[in-house]
Amino acid sequence: MTSFNQLLSRTRIKSKNKKPNGFTMIELMIGVAIVGTLSAVALPELSKAQNRAKDTAAESLLINASKECSLELILDPTKAKATFAKTQDSGEKFDGVTGDCEIANGVGPTLKTTSATGEKYMSVFTDSTPGEVEEDPS
Repeated sequence: MTSFNQLLSRTRIKSKNKKPNGFTMIELMIGVAIVGTLSAVALPELSKAQNRAKDTAAESLLINASKECSLELILDPTKAKATFAKTQDSGEKFDGVTGDCEIANGVGPTLKTTSATGEKYMSVFTDSTPGEVEEDPS
């Protein structure tokens, strides 16, 4: 029995002098909770930022198409209208812009596009100049 107690006491002494390695379970759980909380807050904001960027890209595309269309009609007044056919992922200059930019009685039809988020935008022409981009009510 004495030898067992001596062996046990040696083991205890060794373990007291040994430095702890790694993290405790509580420390790991706290780390996981912090990462989970941060990702729960950050991911929705990242998604919103991506959607804003997609909508801005659609607006920019529409503004450029509007300017190009009005320039084409100004340079060639004999043209009745300029039309942009809808394209999809084709690398075309005005990808996804549809409509006619016909100018009649100072007001023409609208150019329309839909952003990658599904928002619809339009640009109204007045006096042969492209109008402001706004959300399409339809």
